Amino acid sequence: MPRLPPTAYTLLLHMMTEQETGGLVVATHDELATGLAMERGMISRAMPHLVAARLITVVRRGRFQLHPMIAAFNDPREQQRAIKALPKDMRLDAGDFEDEYERRFCRRRPARPRRRPRATSRPSPNSSAFPDQPAEVRRRCSNCAAPFLVLGEHVRGRCRAGYGGHR
Repeated sequence: MPRLPPTAYTLLLHMMTEQETGGLVVATHDELATGLAMERGMISRAMPHLVAARLITVVRRGRFQLHPMIAAFNDPREQQRAIKALPKDMRLDAGDFEDEYERRFCRRRPARPRRRPRATSRPSPNSSAFPDQPAEVRRRCSNCAAPFLVLGEHVRGRCRAGYGGHR
């Protein structure tokens, strides 16, 4: 068995309890999430692991088929017929199952695009790139709460409360 995430194991066990004869599970992601007291997103993240491991096949929306080797049947002979009908590469006991799972899961996951580095802009006057210039500081007036700009020791802006300059 490949090393699946814990959520994928939980989902698989839940689906095994909810299956009909032959391994058909009729449930949407929302219904599965409700049955497991999880969020739908957790189900959506766990499902690709089960599909890549070939434990579940998506038949269509809301219908999933468990692999015949783990599905429940009324009669063992029915299960044997279903397993014999499988192609050799779909059997869980043939080949290197874990390597195949890893290969399929990596192929199924789209590669995340690399972030482009942000364009470098001109450094602001507050930065140390301009040490000879006074630093800009934005403050609020203690009297009127109006924003004003302090350039070094010079104050720009007029106080709305009637004072001559901002403090």
